[in-house]
Amino acid sequence: MLHFILYAVIIVLFVAGLLVTLTGLPGVWLVYVGVLLFVASSDFTVIGLQQLILLLLVSIAVSLIDNLIVPLGAKKYGSSNWGMVGAIGGGILGTLVFGPIGMLLGPLLGATLFEILFARKDTNKAFRAGIGVTIGFLASVVLKFGAITWIVLWALGKMF
Repeated sequence: MLHFILYAVIIVLFVAGLLVTLTGLPGVWLVYVGVLLFVASSDFTVIGLQQLILLLLVSIAVSLIDNLIVPLGAKKYGSSNWGMVGAIGGGILGTLVFGPIGMLLGPLLGATLFEILFARKDTNKAFRAGIGVTIGFLASVVLKFGAITWIVLWALGKMF
């Protein structure tokens, strides 16, 4: 019974990590905690220390990529920090309220709105900045989701 509960918690962490990633937040760490729980429950017999370190390095790389891609896309298209803040807020709110369509439109609208309101840019420059933030944001989500999906599938293969 205890293993069933532990596996259920691990699966919830995996699913939550994947869903959180779709909003643009770092869900990789929820997945890594799930892997750590599995490793602890199996006394390192199924996943060894070297594999755990490799997964840690992949998780760190995913986080670094996330922190580089969005600002690069934003800066290339002339976004300010306000545009990035708006894109993150718009991405989270859009995804929670409107699902996949909100994930696509939320960062664009959030970045554009914040550029107009707080960075005082004209509509064309704000929209261009919003496009750049959105491209970076979506590229980041796709890369993170792909890496996290690989980790989850690999870990599930070890679990079952």
